[in-house]
Amino acid sequence: MQQLIERLYEDHKHLSRVINCLQKEMYGFSGGPDAPDMSVILDAMDYIRNYPDAFHHPLEDRIYAQMESRISDTELLQMLQRIELQHHQLHALSTRLQNDFHAIANDQAMPVERLLNDFQAYHELIAEHMKCENRYLIPAIEQYLQPEELEAIREELDARPDPMFGGQLLAQYEGLYKYLIESEQAA
Repeated sequence: MQQLIERLYEDHKHLSRVINCLQKEMYGFSGGPDAPDMSVILDAMDYIRNYPDAFHHPLEDRIYAQMESRISDTELLQMLQRIELQHHQLHALSTRLQNDFHAIANDQAMPVERLLNDFQAYHELIAEHMKCENRYLIPAIEQYLQPEELEAIREELDARPDPMFGGQLLAQYEGLYKYLIESEQAA
């Protein structure tokens, strides 16, 4: 059980690191001294779309679905439903943001204000989302799931390592990972 909980917290920490990297690059769109590095931005968006949207959030949705019928605390149920809704909102926002960046990379006109607003909306929602999960979803796991359910989830986690922070770095994220480490060391 502890391994599952640690993994969810670690996913949030790693996602925060990638978001911080994006935020640094966004400064270039809002008048910062350095031009945004589109390869870093596109790799970061690819990571955000492929790992959390394809694995992390569906896993949390599955965990919530297993717990839902056992929860009698109305406030907790409302918060977990809110988290589930946020998964859909995050997917839509990250899709829009990724499309914005691809348009820029393909030399299409993109109003900078729209790009900055889309990023700000995503950044605020993902921060609130992770805060809610850390406060409500993750603690509820220990209370509402049985050991055999947790074991099945742990096995699924082991089968799907994080493609950038999971012990084996996928080649497509090498540049982003190097950028992230260098940025953190410089800070």
